[in-house]
Order: sequence, then C-alpha cells, then structure tokens
Amino acid sequence: MSWLQVLKSKFPASQAAQELRWIQQELPRSQWQTAVEQRANLVPLQYILGSQPFGDLTIKCKPGVLIPRNDTEEWCEELKQVIKKRNGPVEVLEYCTGSGCIGLSIATLANVKKVLSLDISKEALALCQENLQLNSAKVKAEVEFHHGDLLKHQLPQTSATLLLSNPPYIPREHFNRAGGVEESVLKYEPEDALVGNLEFYSRAHQKPSPKLDLRYQIRYAQKYTERHWLETKLEYSTVYVR
Repeated sequence: MSWLQVLKSKFPASQAAQELRWIQQELPRSQWQTAVEQRANLVPLQYILGSQPFGDLTIKCKPGVLIPRNDTEEWCEELKQVIKKRNGPVEVLEYCTGSGCIGLSIATLANVKKVLSLDISKEALALCQENLQLNSAKVKAEVEFHHGDLLKHQLPQTSATLLLSNPPYIPREHFNRAGGVEESVLKYEPEDALVGNLEFYSRAHQKPSPKLDLRYQIRYAQKYTERHWLETKLEYSTVYVR
C-alpha cells in the first residue's frame, strides 16, 4: 500500500494528498515513512511536522502542549487591530499561555511594551521559551513567561492594563466524540489544556493588581453554553477572554 493509500484509509482523499505533500515538503525523506504511520494513527500533523503557522509567526508544537487553533489565530489577529488603536504603550498580562502563540503575537505590535504570560504547565513554559527564541526577530516587546495557577490565584502583581486569556473551556461532559471533539485530540492533546467550565472565567474577574482597570468582554464557545457573551464594565481598558 502506498503512503497516499495509507492516509486515504483514514482521511478524505483531498486531505490525505495535502498532508502527504506537507510531510514531504517539511521533513527529510528518511522520516516520511514514520510520519505517514504516525498520521495514520491520528497523531496530530503539527506534532509530526513540529510547528504550526500563527499569523506571521512560526510556533513550535510538541506533545504535551496544546496545538494553536485557526480560530484562535483569527481571534488574535482581530484583537491586534484593537490594540493598535490604543493610545500610549500597552502592557499585557496573559493567563493560560500554552505554546505562547497569543502572547508572542501580541508582542509583535509596536505599541506593546511588555507581555507577561503565565501557565501551569512547565512543559508549556519550556516550549514558550523556544518559541520566543524562534520568533525573536519579529517580537518587539519585552516578553516574560512564568509559572502560575489561575485557579489558585498564583498571579503576579503587575502594572499591566490589558488582560488576555484563552483558558480551557470544554465542559467535562462534552470532552468526547459525542461532544464534537476529534479522536486525535482526545488521544494526543493535553486534556488539562482543554477541559474546563466557567471556573476559569470567574477567576479571571479577580483583579491581580489595583492598577488593572478593565472592561471584561468574555466570549464563551456557543456550542457549550447559551451564555455566548458576558460583559462587565469596570473602567477604561479592555480585557478580551475567549
């Protein structure tokens, strides 16, 4: 059976052909056989290739750390247009950074002075440092990655005026095939980066700094809850939380 036939046994023909092209473009020939076998076992393609484009950045991907999503990239690009319009330098605090894709993308903006990103996973934080080095030529702001547990409120005092977060949002009862979660995600991506209910959003409302004046604009995934948008006005700045 050819490599294309192996992939066609698992995926639609057009997807199989495209993924085989990517494997052959991105990996040395000596790795093609293993890569096809891994993909046929539903290992995410980003883990096999080792990276994922995210806007103008290239984000390294490794097992144990959530793969950046296309919808997150689109959301981030929209957010960047909002931040560009803000007056004066912007300092950002980001919860649940994962691979660092959002924080690093925001750090490419000329008016962003500093980005402080936190995550509970040491694996994720190590990958964040790799992604910072990989994209250092495009990053304009000072960027720091720190360990922090949002649910335990292990958060730094900060002078940031903008809070970002893309926390786990899939309720436990929906984390299955019946809930629309792909089998490859269930088998290979970190559950703790995906499963969560509204506790992350509730915790995000606790201001980490008396200087953090915020307008919370929280978007919940529509398929998981009827509370699609929730807004709380505090003062002048804006907080976007997926």
